[in-house]
Amino acid sequence: MFKTKTPIAVFALLALFALLQAGVREKDVPDDAVLLTGKGVAIEALLADTDAERIQGLSGKEELRKNEGMLFVFPKAAFHGIWMKDMLFPIDIIWLNDINRKPQNDANETQKYAEGRTLIIVDIEENAGPETFPEVFYPKEPAAYVLELPAGFMKKENLTVGDIITIEKTRH
Repeated sequence: MFKTKTPIAVFALLALFALLQAGVREKDVPDDAVLLTGKGVAIEALLADTDAERIQGLSGKEELRKNEGMLFVFPKAAFHGIWMKDMLFPIDIIWLNDINRKPQNDANETQKYAEGRTLIIVDIEENAGPETFPEVFYPKEPAAYVLELPAGFMKKENLTVGDIITIEKTRH
């Protein structure tokens, strides 16, 4: 009797393991977006739109490719600070707002990241390096989005405060 139940138990365990792995794989696929600067440069950005994702950020990541970044999406515009805890490389930090953003004191303000949304650069911190930790970088005005890009991106692409970035595509 033991011998006939063993194959069934093994099969059941393997099936359960396969289901768990499929669920983990689906959950581990990060949300991402394709952003387009007003100067026509495409940026592939991971989305950080939960508290856990925003806290983790790029910490521990080894590098960013040339046109790769992370877009932090906050529920409302505020003076969102960025630090370099556990970072392994320098980055450019860009604070953005929806170009049609309501005044910051509007209690109903909720930022979405729908395709076609136009963002405006409101502040920049270039070449923030790991050695700056525990310093926290803050924007000069409230922002609802933060985009982290490889150090030197802003200078190379000649982007400045007031320039536009559009969310072209998102994947969830």
